[in-house]
Amino acid sequence: MSETEIAAMIVLFTGAIPCGVLGYLVAFKQKRKLIAGWDESKAKNPQAFAAVVGWSLIVLAFALMVVTVSWALGFLSESEFAFLLVAVAFIPILGLLYARQKFGG
Repeated sequence: MSETEIAAMIVLFTGAIPCGVLGYLVAFKQKRKLIAGWDESKAKNPQAFAAVVGWSLIVLAFALMVVTVSWALGFLSESEFAFLLVAVAFIPILGLLYARQKFGG
């Protein structure tokens, strides 16, 4: 295995898969306690809040997979890969800001 393949596997197993699992738990199983700083009393609609945050994590997981596989297959250079990793890291932050604005919390 090449260094690129090993690095891609590390990103997938330590980033994409955990984000997908946590997103599923928050969005579909309503495990709102997994959201950092969660206070049930401050949210107007806790289910919708959790759905937005959970889906943002699922989108992050999918984006991480696409970017990582594209890099491992040689479609992206290392600098493009690094830039896109930083860019997709903002997805759950934007989701959380949107959820707080719309549903409180």
